[in-house]
Amino acid sequence: TLNEVITGLLQGDLSVPVGYIPCGSTNDFAAGLGLPRQPLKAVQAILEGTPSPLDIGRFGKDRYFTYTASFGAFTSVSWSTPQNVKNVIGHAAYILEGIRSLADIRPIHIKIAADGQQYEDDSLFAAICNSTSLGGVLKLADHQVDMNDGLFEALLIPFPPDLLVLNQILS
Repeated sequence: TLNEVITGLLQGDLSVPVGYIPCGSTNDFAAGLGLPRQPLKAVQAILEGTPSPLDIGRFGKDRYFTYTASFGAFTSVSWSTPQNVKNVIGHAAYILEGIRSLADIRPIHIKIAADGQQYEDDSLFAAICNSTSLGGVLKLADHQVDMNDGLFEALLIPFPPDLLVLNQILS
């Protein structure tokens, strides 16, 4: 929903403050901003807080993202986890769906050029992000991420050569 709002604003060439009320089951974005998880407290923070700029990423002409754009293993889990299961067991629903998706893991060949450097490899997972948490599982320290520095972090996990290394990555 947040990406849809931001896309509409940017496509309409509008610059207005946006308040965010976290209502999902994981809320990585809210956690990265230090927003309260309770909706009424989030509304209070919006009304009493000071707006701050936020880096926005873009793919192509009109695909925007706020905190992460990713591909590879487990990236479809948030969409494929049934809403009724998320409503009942919360974040654990994503973990269960992730386990179910292990059989679908395939290498994805990537080639990245940035700052005059080239990176090419088969990947298990890759993300361009602006968050301290991805899926409530992968965590970065608060001091490692500035959501308004004009930069995004890149998380690249190479495809493991065997099941033992895959197990270590998952752990």
